[in-house]
Amino acid sequence: MDALRTWQWRVLSGLPISFFLLAVLHYLNQGRPFELLWMCHVGNLILGLAALARSRFWVTFSAIGVVTGFPYWIIDFAVTGFSSLPSTTAHVGGFLCSLLLLHFLRTHPRRTIWSYTLVWYLLLQQVVRVVAPLGTNANLADWSQVYGRELFSSYSQFWVATTLLAVVSLWSVHRILLRQFSMKAGKSDAANSC
Repeated sequence: MDALRTWQWRVLSGLPISFFLLAVLHYLNQGRPFELLWMCHVGNLILGLAALARSRFWVTFSAIGVVTGFPYWIIDFAVTGFSSLPSTTAHVGGFLCSLLLLHFLRTHPRRTIWSYTLVWYLLLQQVVRVVAPLGTNANLADWSQVYGRELFSSYSQFWVATTLLAVVSLWSVHRILLRQFSMKAGKSDAANSC
């Protein structure tokens, strides 16, 4: 693994899992377990498990989602001025772990992984709509607390607009990650053939 020993790889892989476990403790303590359905939290869990398994496909899959969410989290933080510890670790830590893991593993060459991440996002969004109380805007599942809500006359218009934004964002992030962390961008060796 490009200068990483086994124990170092395990620590790096375990960080996103620890971010998820921090969120579990925090939200269960608050009586809000549905908050664990945010894409950032689930993404960190998948990222850590995929890294432990050294699966380039699943690391790339989850990294696309985690990296895409980072700028949106920055905007939300700038507007609200608030972020919980689990949210901060999920976004900042998840972003950094994603980049480090992709640096060592490299991205999976399949060019359609972003579309799988989109399906995952849309599924999580609908699960939140079913299981979470109204007003929970995890993964933009509810528009009652959305900036610019007045631009839309119905949830369906909002959903189409945010889904198109997700398509463009996920595709763009995947293209950037492919360019930056592909096998061609780094050294090709036997360890990277996972």
